[in-house]
Amino acid sequence: MSMKKKQVLLPAELIDMLSEVVRSEGYVALQPLFSDHQPGSNEYLLLTEQDARNLLVLADIEMQRAELRYPFIDDSDDNYDPAHEHAYDDVMLGIYEKTYYYIQSAFPALGQQG
Repeated sequence: MSMKKKQVLLPAELIDMLSEVVRSEGYVALQPLFSDHQPGSNEYLLLTEQDARNLLVLADIEMQRAELRYPFIDDSDDNYDPAHEHAYDDVMLGIYEKTYYYIQSAFPALGQQG
């Protein structure tokens, strides 16, 4: 695996979200990516392929947490809760799908894995 770094474009809002999760969860493997981060300040991250892989793991964890936190998203379920559906969609359409989109655009090989 190459340790070459690649400058990856991501929306500043997404970088802010990722940085906040890394900080609040204490994800040591990702902390160096955000050590100098100021909210709203940049739209690029300098990533190795391993950094990119780790960001996808973070996105997967956030999606799994949403599944556990907001289980009542099916409107045919007796326990359906529109607030759950909204919060779940925020995670799925936000940090999860955007992280995958931008990382896989920059590192196409990561899209081949399941």
